[in-house]
Amino acid sequence: MEQRTGVQYLPVRQNIVWGPVLPQDRGRIVRDEQLLVNAGLHSRRTTMEALGVPDPDAEMQRVKKEGG
Repeated sequence: MEQRTGVQYLPVRQNIVWGPVLPQDRGRIVRDEQLLVNAGLHSRRTTMEALGVPDPDAEMQRVKKEGG
C-alpha cells in the first residue's frame, strides 16, 4: 500500500499466517520443536509461533509468573 499511495505506515506491520492446507501430526511437530529448543536452534518464542500460540510474548510472561 505504501508503494501505491506514497504514505508510510511505519512501524505498523502485518503478519499474515496461513493455516495448513493438509492435516498435520501435531504431536510430531511438538516433538520436533522440543528437539530444536533443546539443541539451541529455536527460541521458545519461535516455537510458540510455530505451534500457533496467538501471543507468544504474553504466554512467556504467564510462564515466568508461574515459575516455569
